[in-house]
Amino acid sequence: MSPKTIKPTSKGATALGTREYYEKVSVPREINHGPRVFGKTDWMASALGFGCYRVGTTHPDHRKSLLSALKHGINVIDTSTNYTDGDSERLVGSCLEQGISEGWLRREEVIVVSKVGYVQASNLTEAKERVAAGKPYPEMVEYTDDCWHCIHPDFLEEQLEKTRRRLGLECVDVYLLHNPEYFLSAAQHQKERPDTDALRKEFYRRIEAAFKFLEKACQQGRIQYYGVSSNSLGKVLDDPESTSIESFAEAATRAAGGGENHFAVAQLPLNLFESQPVLNKLPSDAEKNSLEFAKAHGISVLVNRPLNAFFNGQLVRLADYPKGVIAHPFKQCISNVEDLEDEFRTRFAPQLEMGDASAEELFTWGK
Repeated sequence: MSPKTIKPTSKGATALGTREYYEKVSVPREINHGPRVFGKTDWMASALGFGCYRVGTTHPDHRKSLLSALKHGINVIDTSTNYTDGDSERLVGSCLEQGISEGWLRREEVIVVSKVGYVQASNLTEAKERVAAGKPYPEMVEYTDDCWHCIHPDFLEEQLEKTRRRLGLECVDVYLLHNPEYFLSAAQHQKERPDTDALRKEFYRRIEAAFKFLEKACQQGRIQYYGVSSNSLGKVLDDPESTSIESFAEAATRAAGGGENHFAVAQLPLNLFESQPVLNKLPSDAEKNSLEFAKAHGISVLVNRPLNAFFNGQLVRLADYPKGVIAHPFKQCISNVEDLEDEFRTRFAPQLEMGDASAEELFTWGK
């Protein structure tokens, strides 16, 4: 079944389209959320993206929020095959279709990111039915009873077509492997202690096989670029679940036969508790961290946990939304933020070692 195409003359985001978006869009003056260049793609992207975890077509406020974001300068949308069992992708497709049909949005202005790997809900039901029928997906990771994981090309092929149909798009701009480290995590639960070196070798073999599939999908025009979303990216090497942006890039080079490749995005947590991508250096280069490596190689970085964190096995909320009317005027709030940032720059920044980056420039929201 071929996907419904929103606009046949435009397959996906373009450098020109994303630039023209910012020539016409109305961005609230007090919010500086874009644009900047999206890595090697040369697209212009908003600094803030619209995350689609838990959103769906049955909630009117979800539609209203996404449409408002698209009208006010946010042109990066991040969803996944498993978010609300695919209904998140349906909402994204529906909102894009509405904006395009009403004439205030063009397909080439928006960067659509989706992810693949989780086997849950309806996908899990289908996977178990295949096992019962003697036709299981290859290399399935049965992590828990209600959460499996797979990045084998056979599974990716089926999921990509489902994603295109739900989004109503001929081409997905960025397709990410969604937490492939589940393979490493599952191995830690085995009775026998796994051979770490052999485990990592197998892990990156699977990554390379997935990348080969994604390179082919790029050549076919079904996606434009690909990457990895990993919650353990940048952790210290002796962490058994750690993943490496350097190793992902090397796998992409091999997958493309040693030439140019379409590995363009890394998604990771980055917050006050989970700061490993900034603080930890690369095993091969003690002068660079994961973010610096990404910048040097044209890999765009998406942060998926800026305002909450996993710490000591628990979810920690780092921010909350106000209930009721905000008591303080906006200018006073900004002044308070600036005072806190001044304190950080004088008391804490001089004690932080960040390589080429400057700790003094970490917090400039007040300005």
